[in-house]
Amino acid sequence: MLRRHVGRIATIATLYVLVCTAGQTNITIAREPNVDSAAPHVFVDGAFQTIQGGEYEMGAVPNDTDHLGNEVPRHRVTITRFALARNLVTRGQFARFVAQTGYDAGNACHGWVPGDDIHEHRGLNWKHPGFHQSNNDPVVCVNWDDAQAYIAWLSRIQGRPYRLPTEAEWEYAARGGTTSIRFWVRIPAKMTGCYAGT
Repeated sequence: MLRRHVGRIATIATLYVLVCTAGQTNITIAREPNVDSAAPHVFVDGAFQTIQGGEYEMGAVPNDTDHLGNEVPRHRVTITRFALARNLVTRGQFARFVAQTGYDAGNACHGWVPGDDIHEHRGLNWKHPGFHQSNNDPVVCVNWDDAQAYIAWLSRIQGRPYRLPTEAEWEYAARGGTTSIRFWVRIPAKMTGCYAGT
């Protein structure tokens, strides 16, 4: 429900974060939880939070008038325990990956402009997304393929498997047990150009 595809782009947000990045894609990483969880495993500059498994109702709630057709019917989903990065992958982390591998993330970006729809913007990319960013900000203007390339590199240099969270895992973690239309509950749906995890 919270992962929407625009062409080959999938927006991926993270646990406890309200993402307001002009509609750009971000990267969150998941992995299997530590077996010996004596100490949290650190990846590049971040840490993981173990998400305990459970069940929840995935999909649009009955009174959600803005849902997409693929968000119904609402259905029960069982999630097994997994670990999710506490923070989005930063611009600095992605820059390190690009510097070490020579990866080319292209020179176009799907994005949302106030008063317009989501579409491709030529000349915008993760280095130049159309607004100021520091190396500590979440990397934007990346797509699913870029995320997969980053994760493959990270898995190789860290010597352990990483992956993207599934749509169900992300929604389960982001909702934190809420059952409202949106997990942020009291914030109006039509926020000025910002939205979470869509």
